[in-house]
Amino acid sequence: MGQWEFELLDTVGDALGSLSVAKSRKVTWYLDDAAKASFTIDGLHPQAELISETATDLRVYDPDHTVRFRGRMGSSNDDVSAAGHISNLTAVEVYVYCNCHWIAGTLTTIGTTTITVYATRTGPYDTVLDNHDVIINLNTQTSYIRGSNKTPISLANLKTGDHVGIVFAANGFFHAPGFNPNTATFTAKRIHDWQHQPTPNASSDANAAATTPPNQ
Repeated sequence: MGQWEFELLDTVGDALGSLSVAKSRKVTWYLDDAAKASFTIDGLHPQAELISETATDLRVYDPDHTVRFRGRMGSSNDDVSAAGHISNLTAVEVYVYCNCHWIAGTLTTIGTTTITVYATRTGPYDTVLDNHDVIINLNTQTSYIRGSNKTPISLANLKTGDHVGIVFAANGFFHAPGFNPNTATFTAKRIHDWQHQPTPNASSDANAAATTPPNQ
């Protein structure tokens, strides 16, 4: 298995250098809050000198060199002792690259490869979709569950009029300049059918958010 890569950028997006010596690297995505990336680094290492708190971005690549995260660096928490100088840093996401979009609403049409949902609630990245009909693509990776017990079901079990919560991916970045949600493609990772019960908050589907890479 390849490694995830952490890279520093300026706020325009130009690369400043790799954080190859960073340790305890972790990225966590949420459905109801901004994603966060954290790591530790030797505060005296030359790579640490590239970090300008609140003025540099962190970009994260998966092992296939696909960008999965970009966030603004926050303030560091430094541990200084006779043993050395360790900086603990966290970046908060400013662009979205994951299956961590979420809407809730009513199913209005059901096809074999798409469904349409009238969205009445959204995750924090997806407010432009609120009170709109949203077409969601389906594929062989889309999963279906029902109710608070999360019973596995299939597409055939969905009914128009059902209330659903949907975790999905987009083919662009909602916060990026020029992104147009009216022409974007959305693909469901998981559809949570609540039938005629009210759909709970996004946290009810939080475990379907995108994966967290292993610490390295």
